[in-house]
Amino acid sequence: MKIFVEKYTEKPGTYVSPIEWVTDQVVSGLAQNIDDIGRPLCPCRFYPDKNTEYLPEGREALDSYGIIKDPHPEKGRPLRDKAAEREQERIDRPS
Repeated sequence: MKIFVEKYTEKPGTYVSPIEWVTDQVVSGLAQNIDDIGRPLCPCRFYPDKNTEYLPEGREALDSYGIIKDPHPEKGRPLRDKAAEREQERIDRPS
């Protein structure tokens, strides 16, 4: 996962956090998402539904992992009923 993060940050010329434990937490979160849903979604972001998160065409991750169906849709997340509201908040939030 660390190699994935290094290569991912090289493309746009970005950097990982200079605080080692922060980078370690992000790498661990990415690895956990690989284990849980088969894709390295960033643990720093809120996803209304991790299993159907939109990836634009041409993205390596989409080619590699595709769209993953929720294996347990009946279990849900505690805030699933607020997903649309949270997504609108994310869209309206200045970047």
